[in-house]
Amino acid sequence: MINMKNKTLLTVLILMLAQAAFGQGLVQKRLDSIMQLAHARGVFNGNVMLSQKGKIIYERSFGYADGSKTKLLISAYQFDDRERPFTLPG
Repeated sequence: MINMKNKTLLTVLILMLAQAAFGQGLVQKRLDSIMQLAHARGVFNGNVMLSQKGKIIYERSFGYADGSKTKLLISAYQFDDRERPFTLPG
């Protein structure tokens, strides 16, 4: 089970990385490395989409959609308004 400290740390790392990497062209590689590590350690399972000025710059799914780990998780959501910020559940 993910504790609140790990969730908070992961969220802060993602936000710091995204802010620092915009304009450097390395955001995809850096974010992918962090998310793969978080998934490997068992602290993240889900979808990630990062956009800048309405353009998707990173999108990937990590983990499984079911408890028996037989169905891979895919990003099946269409976001019409990419300018709207959304929050992570606490």
